[in-house]
Formats: sequence, structure tokens, C-alpha cells
Amino acid sequence: MKPSLWLGDSASGVRPAGAFLLLGGVFVALALWLGRLVFAEEREARQRVERDPAPEFAIVDRNERPLADFVQRLDLVCSPNALWQAHTPEQLVDRLVRVLGPGYDAETLLAQLLPDAEGGVVKCSPALDRTQALAVQQWIESGVVDPKDRPARVDGMAVVPNGDGTFALWWRPAIVLSKETRAAHVLRDTDNPLRWTRRIADGIARALRGERAAGDASSEREIETQRAETWKFLMPTTYHVAVRGFDPAAAPALFQLLSDEGVLHVQMHIARDRNRVYPMGVQRVLGAWGYVEFAAARAIALREAGFDRVPLRRPDGLPTVTADQVDALLERTYDVLASLRPVSGLELAAARELERPDWSLLERRSASYTFERHTPIRRRDPEVGPRSYYIDSNEASETPRVVSTLDAYLQKRVGEELDVLMERNRPALCMALVIDLATGDVLAADAREAYRFGAFAPLKHQFTPGSTFKVIAMAIALDDGRVEPDEVFDVGHGAFALPGRIIHEADNPGKMGRVTAAEILAHSLNAGMVQIGPRVDPAVFRGYLERLHYGASPHAALGPESSGIVPSLPWKPNWTHASISFGHELLVTTWQHAAGLATVLRGGEYLPLRLVDAVEQHGVRYLLPRATPERVFAPETSEKVRAMMFLGAREGTGKPVAGPDVLPELEVGTKTGTAQKVPGEVCAHVDLAHQERHANERSTCSKACREALRSAKRDHAHCYTSSMCAFGRVPGTDREVLVLVVADEPRKGKYGSRVAGPTTIAILKEALGVTRLGEKPVDAVLPGFAPSSLLPSEAPDRPWAEGVH
Repeated sequence: MKPSLWLGDSASGVRPAGAFLLLGGVFVALALWLGRLVFAEEREARQRVERDPAPEFAIVDRNERPLADFVQRLDLVCSPNALWQAHTPEQLVDRLVRVLGPGYDAETLLAQLLPDAEGGVVKCSPALDRTQALAVQQWIESGVVDPKDRPARVDGMAVVPNGDGTFALWWRPAIVLSKETRAAHVLRDTDNPLRWTRRIADGIARALRGERAAGDASSEREIETQRAETWKFLMPTTYHVAVRGFDPAAAPALFQLLSDEGVLHVQMHIARDRNRVYPMGVQRVLGAWGYVEFAAARAIALREAGFDRVPLRRPDGLPTVTADQVDALLERTYDVLASLRPVSGLELAAARELERPDWSLLERRSASYTFERHTPIRRRDPEVGPRSYYIDSNEASETPRVVSTLDAYLQKRVGEELDVLMERNRPALCMALVIDLATGDVLAADAREAYRFGAFAPLKHQFTPGSTFKVIAMAIALDDGRVEPDEVFDVGHGAFALPGRIIHEADNPGKMGRVTAAEILAHSLNAGMVQIGPRVDPAVFRGYLERLHYGASPHAALGPESSGIVPSLPWKPNWTHASISFGHELLVTTWQHAAGLATVLRGGEYLPLRLVDAVEQHGVRYLLPRATPERVFAPETSEKVRAMMFLGAREGTGKPVAGPDVLPELEVGTKTGTAQKVPGEVCAHVDLAHQERHANERSTCSKACREALRSAKRDHAHCYTSSMCAFGRVPGTDREVLVLVVADEPRKGKYGSRVAGPTTIAILKEALGVTRLGEKPVDAVLPGFAPSSLLPSEAPDRPWAEGVH
């Protein structure tokens, strides 16, 4: 093939159909030669090997519960370009429908086998100029290629004006390629579709190219090349999964049908593939598998072959790769196009981990079986076709298992609690993260959106953190020696004056007048934070935020991420510096913020959040190395902030949902957040609805569109971000869990303790084993039937008891 067909910028570069026809011609010649061996009963046996897709990986949770795996399926794959040059649509489709069984009809199946058609019509591209259009229309009216041909109109074809001075060829393959149309042109053999499709190609080539038409070509190879180019124009698709996942019971009859009809493997064949299944039904954080576009598949093929850093053309325009290399790259490109690949979430993170050279030790051997195909030369019985004989088979290697940090039952429960929050408070979206405080392992992560959202929200959606960020600001001031927990401040009575600015509190603050720094955090007093935060030098303050990785992408490998926004220096003391001290004038993601809060509470050491713990195969578990902790705060700073948050749960803003009288089972610290958006911010409901519209229309936002969005009417009565952070443990145990819940712009309620609070505490109770699926666990159903004391706490059927000893 010509390297330029694949090396060009267009994603339409494909293998010429002429190669398929030439190969078919070789087989025909070979059959004629072998036919002379009148005493031979069969051709020489031809050995074939069929392989399943190679094992990828399964995903299990921390307790070995299955989260994601593959199940086998059978697909019917075709090259419409090659198939319909040699077969009659109506005849083949009718027989396929009978074999595939119930659930298939001829009209739907034909549409699936003609992906280039819309409503049965293929609208060819590129457009024709007036001269080409006239020549093609004249050929349609006559159908003549050879002077001996009888003129007859080609039904089902027409030249249509585009309205811009150009024209397009439209045609209906079901009509043009039918037996009736062939018979109207008095072909010598109306049962040979190939003769007719060649005449179509030659006639259109003559019309489009004039003197350079197929009939004037100097060699058979040139004729085949022109025919291939013409059929690429008429039917561009060379690879298509026509039927995805048909009944395996139909496979033997389907295989026989393709053999009886003389369908070549390159035209249509049965392919083995897989469906990704999620037994626990938790798919959001897991992400998805999908099919990549041609450009992405081409890039993968280049990277695997080592050509991603090598220019494919020299300065003089000549290719740097051979035709054979291009053929191999194109073959691999088609393999990638046909293969499911991880595209987001934990699936993507696991795939990227296993791509590292360290995992070359894993076996990834696909199942295969070998057989011989015997084709009789002289059939005594016309019903007896080619026969296959089994030779050998090999089992697939054991599928590697990626062990995640997730708890499947907790993940399910988090999703249920977010569903309740969406129904109760109607936010634009809500998100939750549950973290093992000591290790940074993510036990659960989920989100719900009122609008279409094309990424995992905890990593992608940015929001104003509000008062939960006071934990960070207080820790910075304590660690820098600018304040002590018992230092007293005058916070006024609901409003505090800064030069040129008035700082307001939420409605009915729990404390007023003179209060300690500990009470300022516990009761979430803005007036106190604007006196504490600006004591820290702005460069020092921002340096702490950088070490906590605010304003930087976390590189979690789950898909699209946002880095958040931390204002650049200099900061105005009474504006930016003061605002950041109570969680305004910066943007964070839930993932970033949970990692920052966990750093403060685990003793001052930063650890990146992680979702992948180990890889297993053949009973051997390979633990992934953990990140080295980064010291950000002194341990004493952590203890002081923890005590302030315990105070917040006992008598501060967390008391309504986490006070000792409502949550006696746990030792818990809390920090609530209620951030009102300023008039310059676009409300999340407006922004996400705007993005959803563009996604549905497959359009992008123009400058005028962005201006309209900024000036759109906003309901600032509901422009709040409500959040709550809580950490805790069961008394007498060491294991601690952190939960962060964020609800952006609830339309019912606004305060963090009332909107995010119930969800946060319900999740914390579940994570620490106080509840199981929202209910108190029952230790004994009947006397004498209590769970054995020998049952390990990590047993899969007692996930709620994890960490409780």
C-alpha cells in the first residue's frame, strides 16, 4: 500500500480494498490450478490459530470483593468496503437474520452493516465540482463502461446539489447492489456481485478522472488501485463491529453461513471480545472502558512501535518508514480501534500502573486453539462445505488482579447517602471522599450531579472551600507561631470592620465578643480568622499552601483533573489575605482539599491520596510502594487543631449532628463550611447547565457565549457551597477515618451542618462500623448463633467491623 495513505494527517487513511480483491484473485487462480488434480479429494490442509483477547486485569476492593472483571462475548465484525464489493446486501442480510435468531430484523441489521449510510443513503465525500457532477450523472443515466454494454439507468444513485456550488453523490447500496439492478444491466453472470461492483467503480472513475479513468490504465495493478480509491469514496469504512455480543449458540451456524456464502475473513468474521462488568455496581470512581478514535489509536500504535519521537517524513517530504512498517502500524491501529481500553477512573489508573516496565513479570497469555481447515475440491455432496479439525489449545494465563484501597460496601453506602442529599437539598452536584487518615488510602469516593458532567467531579470540579479551609489557615498560623489556642480576640457582634471592608458572620453565630482562638475555629468565626491569618507573612502562607499541593494537579491518573487556584503574590492584607484566611478568593477540588485536611490531622505529614494498593497473580501479592511522607506541620500543631475540631463537635458548629448527645458511639472532630459566592462568580447551576448544553450540541463556548454566561441572571440567594469535614474513631481504638462532603449550591438549605452534616456523619458511622448499610449491626440473630469470636475483622461478610477490635 502507499505509505501516504496512513502517514497523512487525515484520520481516514485505510487499507485499500484493491488488496482484498487481488488476494481473492490469487485464491481463485490457486483453486483453478488445484482443480486439475482430478484425483485429489481435498486441498492441502491450512492450519489456523484463533486467539482470545489477552487477559487485562480485574479489580478487587481491599477485602478481595470483585469490583470489575471481564466476561467473554462474540461480535460480528466486517469491512463494509470489502464486504459489499463481493456480496448482495438483501441476500446476505436475510440469511444472517435467520441464523442470529430472535431480536434481529433485516432492516436494523442492514443499517448496522452500512455504517456510512444515513437512512440507507450514503452521502459521498469529498464534494464534486460541476464538471465532475455532470460526468457522474451522465454515467448514472447510461451505466455504460464498455461499448458493448446496453445502456440502462443505475437505480438508487443521484447527484445532489450542496447549495454552495458543489455537488454530492448519494446512493442506496441496498438498491444499487441488488440482483434486480444487476439484471437490468444484462451482466453475463447476475450471481456475481463482483463483476457489477467493478463496473460501478470503473464507471465512476472514468467520470471523475476523465482520460485517467480505469479503462485507460496501463496495468491491472493500476486498475485495481483506481477501483480501490473509488470504493473508498463510495464506502469509506473498512472496520466496523456490526453486531456486538450475539448469542454464542448461534456461532456454529453463523460460521457455516459465512463459509457457504464465500465470505472472506477480511470481509466479515466472528471476533472474540469482552464486556466489562461491575459486580458491586460501583462504577463512578471505577471509571469506564471505551473505544478510542482513529487519531488516538494511531498515536498508540506509533508509541508502541517506538515511532512517537521520530518524524514520519524527512524534510524533503519522503517517508522515513517503509511500506511494510506502515502496513504493520496500520494493522496495529485497527487492533487498537477494535479493542476496549480504559478511559477513566480507577480503570485508567490501574491500566497505567500495569503499563510500567516493573510489571513485565506478570503473565498476559491469551487463550488459543489451533485447527486445520480442509476444503474439498470436488464436492460429491453440495451440502458439505469446508471442514475444521481440532489440533491443539492453550489456556489463558491467570488474570492479574489490581487490589484497590476501596471498601465496596462503604462505596455503595456513600452513593446512597449522596442520592439522599441530592433529593433533600437539590444541589448542582455533591461529592464525598472517605480516607484512612493514617495512610491516605481512599476508602470511598463518589459524586452525584444534577447536570451532565464529563469527568470525576472530586478531581475536576473546583469550588470555594469556605470555612472548612479555616482548618488550614489556623494550622498555618499555629505552626508559624503567630497564635496560640488560648489567645483571646474580640470578634464583635456579627460584623467586624477592616479598613474599607466589613466582615460578616453567618446568621446567629454561636459566640460573640471576646473568644479564644480555639473557639474561633470551633464556632467558625470569620472575624477571628481575619485577625489571625494576616499575621502570617503572605509568602510564608502561600509556601504552606504549595507544600500542601493546593494549586497543583494531584496526578491521580483517574482522568481529567483541575489544579485549583491559589492567588499569586502580592496579597492585599485586608482583601486577598483576609479572604483566604476564611476560605474565599481561592478554588480547590475535593481531592486536593481532603489531602490537605488529612495532612493537618495525621500529625502534619502530607501523603498523596491513593487508590491502588497491590497487584496479585498466582497467589503472590506485590505491594505498591507508598509515598514518602512530607513534613508540613509540626506534630504539636496537629494536636492543637485536632483539639479545636473536637471542641467544634462538642459545642461548635458541628454539635447539631456530631455532639456527644447525638453521636455517643464515636470520638469525633468536625469543621463545617458555608461559602456564599460573590456577585462576580458564576453560579454552579448556571455554569453546569451551560456546559451540558454544549455537550449535548457538541459545540464549544465562543467569546460571545462566555460574555452571555457572565451576564446571565443568577439566583445568589442559593449560590452557596455547603460542606463538612469530620474525622473520628471508635473509643478505645486507633484507626481514624476522615470524611469530606461538599454540596455545591443546594437549592434547599445552605448551612454546612444542615446540608452536608447529616450525610457526613452517616458516612463516618458506616466507615467506622457503627452502622452496616445504614443500620446498626446485629451481633446475634438467635441465641447461640452469634458470629464467632474467631472470625477475622477483615472477613468479607463483616466489612462493617473493619478496624474494630
